[in-house]
Amino acid sequence: MTGIYLWWPSRNQLVRALTVKRRASRERLIFDPHKVFGIYSAPVLAVVAFSGVYLVFFDYVRPMVNLFSPVELDGWADPRGLTSKITPGATPIPIASAVSAAEPVFPEARLRRVGRKAYRENALSATFIERNRIWRGGLC
Repeated sequence: MTGIYLWWPSRNQLVRALTVKRRASRERLIFDPHKVFGIYSAPVLAVVAFSGVYLVFFDYVRPMVNLFSPVELDGWADPRGLTSKITPGATPIPIASAVSAAEPVFPEARLRRVGRKAYRENALSATFIERNRIWRGGLC
């Protein structure tokens, strides 16, 4: 941000500030590409910085992202009452049976991923994607 502030030219100097002067002194031939590359790479660096902030401070950035994106992430919510309980001594059902039992709950969704829940032994997690919604929930 400091570099952009220091670089910012006046209105009549803007075109000159965004170009490299070819017939100039050696110092100018080094400085011009430096400042032009810096200002042209600033949007890319801003996107990379924002994605890092988004990953680290997800709960704080999410409301701002929701202003521009209609996707709702209900990752840890209990979607439509789909819960699973591990019964001691019960035999686990196959993954295909668990997915086929969950598919009627989300008739318009596509199964995106099935995996293990890290915090529960012998528990599966499935991710279904509907239009503008992502559902994550436990299967069994």
